[in-house]
Amino acid sequence: MKHLILPFLLGILLIGCHSPKSKTVTYAYGFPVDSFRVDTGVIRKGQTLGEIFASAGATRQQMVFVSTLTRKQFDTRCVRPDKKYLLFYQTDEQQQQYLKHLVYLSSLREAYVFHLDDSMYVEKQVKPIETVHRSAKVGIETSLWNAMVDNN
Repeated sequence: MKHLILPFLLGILLIGCHSPKSKTVTYAYGFPVDSFRVDTGVIRKGQTLGEIFASAGATRQQMVFVSTLTRKQFDTRCVRPDKKYLLFYQTDEQQQQYLKHLVYLSSLREAYVFHLDDSMYVEKQVKPIETVHRSAKVGIETSLWNAMVDNN
């Protein structure tokens, strides 16, 4: 009986210590990207924000929201060709996908997030600038540029 207790305790210990691998969740623009289907697009010359929403399958309520935006909320005149946008779709219980968020990337630092739930609103997000100072002491043999490249 004693020789059965030790393997039993080791088995329980191993089962208790074994934890499933934790899945890391990727966040972008304030929400978990892994729980959405994300489509990307680029604004074509002459394309309007309304056309983007219509081609994305926006509801009538979402289209009305976009058409009634004030310049203070989002200036639709600032939509420029060759700028990227992201469409975030979520799946409901009937396996139908609907548009939940649209992110317009106006620059490398600025993004406008259109939240298209029951309370629709536009949020401007600005990435902070991180300044990194580096210094190095090197001998210049041919040129300053080559010395910097050779020393990372």
